[in-house]
Amino acid sequence: GQTIGTKSIMIVPLNELPKMTATLLMNGTGIMGSAQNGQSNANAVQAFSKIKNVWKSTYLHIQNGPPVCSEIDNGWWSAQWQLVAISGTNYYGIKNKWKNNYLCLDPSGAVTVNPAQINTAVWLLEPVENSNALKLKNVANNTYLNIENGTLQSTQIWSTATSAQWLLETIF
Repeated sequence: GQTIGTKSIMIVPLNELPKMTATLLMNGTGIMGSAQNGQSNANAVQAFSKIKNVWKSTYLHIQNGPPVCSEIDNGWWSAQWQLVAISGTNYYGIKNKWKNNYLCLDPSGAVTVNPAQINTAVWLLEPVENSNALKLKNVANNTYLNIENGTLQSTQIWSTATSAQWLLETIF
């Protein structure tokens, strides 16, 4: 249908229907979303979220340099991330609020951050069946962000591994 509910204003030329893309992402506290009207979707999801691992209940952050998953202080900007939609795709960049760096993989495949949205900083958010959790799949090498071995890594992993499942906690 054409029923749209939002708290955003869309400007549409007279006598035209909106050219709109809607993206809904479930997270632990509700639904985050985005919309566009024929414009670039590069910054569609503006909210910041903490990214929490389902298995260990720890958070993705860059407080001491490289990305890790551990306990955090609630106010750390280093643990706040923005999902930046990549125009024309179902992919996202994961951008840190504190340093404005993107979560990516280095040439060896290790998880790191980079100020540019390079090809290894492109992620697919895969919903986990019967859950609010997501799996974060790196598009460049088809591996999943996980903490299976106790450290943050992006590797092949079985589909039901909770070490590769993440909850988005929206920061209001």
